[in-house]
Amino acid sequence: MTNAETGKVEKLLAAFREDIKNDFRTFKGEIQEEVCTFKDDIKDEFRLQLGIQSEKFQHKLDIVVEGHQILSEKIDLMKSSMEAHFESIENKLAHILRDKQRRT
Repeated sequence: MTNAETGKVEKLLAAFREDIKNDFRTFKGEIQEEVCTFKDDIKDEFRLQLGIQSEKFQHKLDIVVEGHQILSEKIDLMKSSMEAHFESIENKLAHILRDKQRRT
């Protein structure tokens, strides 16, 4: 190979190296952009899933609160019923006591 041919090959090789470097820089920039986009996509998906879980939790909490309200109402009804029942028993006992006192 002559010096001219060797010089030509070296120039081609240098140009090839420079092209490779430029391609690598471009590729690296594209990868960094994709990574940023991917991170944003992951963040958005996480926010979405967190919102869904929050809604599900809120729904279950609403059910629990509703159950407590129903129980409270039933307890109040039972209390009223028991008070009326005890009052009836007290009246019967008072009546029996009065009858007993009259007979003696």
